[in-house]
Amino acid sequence: MTSFLVLAGEDPGDFLASFPLFYRLKSSSPLASVWVAGPQKIKPFLFDSYVHSFIALPTAPRSASFLSQLQWAEACVKTIRAAAPQLSGAESFALKSISQWGPWLQWRLGSTQRHAWGGEVLSFLANGTRVSSETFQNQKISQTYWEWTPSAAQSEGLPFWAEPASDPLDPHLSGVCDVFPLDAVWTQRHSLPAPDGNYWVLAPGASEETRQWPWERYLELARQIYSRTKLPGLVIGTPQDALQAQRICSEDSSILVNRVAMGGWVDYCDIIRKAQFVIASDSPFAQLSLLLGRYTHIVWGARNPQWAAPSGLGRSQMSFYPAPCWPCSYGECPLEGDLKLRCLRDLSVQAVADDLWVGLSRYLPGVLDGGSLQGKQEGAR
Repeated sequence: MTSFLVLAGEDPGDFLASFPLFYRLKSSSPLASVWVAGPQKIKPFLFDSYVHSFIALPTAPRSASFLSQLQWAEACVKTIRAAAPQLSGAESFALKSISQWGPWLQWRLGSTQRHAWGGEVLSFLANGTRVSSETFQNQKISQTYWEWTPSAAQSEGLPFWAEPASDPLDPHLSGVCDVFPLDAVWTQRHSLPAPDGNYWVLAPGASEETRQWPWERYLELARQIYSRTKLPGLVIGTPQDALQAQRICSEDSSILVNRVAMGGWVDYCDIIRKAQFVIASDSPFAQLSLLLGRYTHIVWGARNPQWAAPSGLGRSQMSFYPAPCWPCSYGECPLEGDLKLRCLRDLSVQAVADDLWVGLSRYLPGVLDGGSLQGKQEGAR
């Protein structure tokens, strides 16, 4: 039986963006076994019907020293060999988030075809498709994953994700995937019921301080949204967001309703896909919302959106403040005093609100009039 190995890194958003790769592997080799090796934190996002098994890799070291990185890479090789010796020689794919050590892992595992991202120090070890920096800077990352290997659809020039018309005069651009197959992708999720009536979703939490806009600013933004739309917002998030969510929701329960820590990431999918629109930080919720076809406004932080911006069936817009030190890849801002986290601190509520009105006016104009155009968005089933 044919086997494929996908090496994933610490970023769940990058893993979610790689769905087109799994779709291609499943459609081209239905009987093949697709294995994923990565950190434990991406396990909740595994595409159930597309993944045969998961191998949990050791946590990557925070140290940048070559020796500690090499020791981690060798520990990963040992872990994969012990868990699945049959993967020796299997065709492999190193997602962008696995870092420069992806090609090294592939080479040490004896992969016959090694697909990886170019531009990294060890990318010369990849003997399959190497994605150039120019490629992923000029197109959505999900499209890059789709084009990693040949397929009939690519030869026809189709994008993976369909693009809905921006307005009634624009054409609908067909793609390989017009609807995200939610029920086939996450078969084991415990779906949280969506409330009756119209609402929008707020996912303000972030895993790193360089992605976290102040929570009180989200509250002020929610007040402006309610003033314009008369729609309540449902706040969703993980247990680490619980205290902050309780604080801002207690200010006025008619504006924000607390639904934080009621389930896992993908358990919120039904709530997200029935929302009028979604506002999120740079987090997996932003990527989930776009996969599900929702209009998504992202309050962006420090990362470079050219290679980190999520993509999917939904329309999106982001607000960001390009401080002199922006962008960067730090999880914690190394600057001090007035320079610390300027990319987030100097992003005002009014600037985000103004960007949001532009996006809603273009894609969901009825929402601003207190109406509903949710049904005209692309969705998921």
